Amino acid sequence: MVERVARAICVSDCTPFTPSDDYWKLYLPHALAVMKAMREPTESMVAAAAPAHDGERLIHRVAYRLMIDAALSETPEMGER
Repeated sequence: MVERVARAICVSDCTPFTPSDDYWKLYLPHALAVMKAMREPTESMVAAAAPAHDGERLIHRVAYRLMIDAALSETPEMGER
């Protein structure tokens, strides 16, 4: 996921690259910063994922954090699973 985000930022920065280019790797710090900022879901995100029951909201909030943490622990060499 980190690689996917880095490549997207690279493309949005109007930086042309081919799949064999490593230029996107320059955007890895930016990708990590974006993903870390997304780690905490907003209330509307939690509400969209869970019924109004507070206990279930907590479960969805924790699950979301765990998914972002897992994505942050991936290295571009690992790829996505």
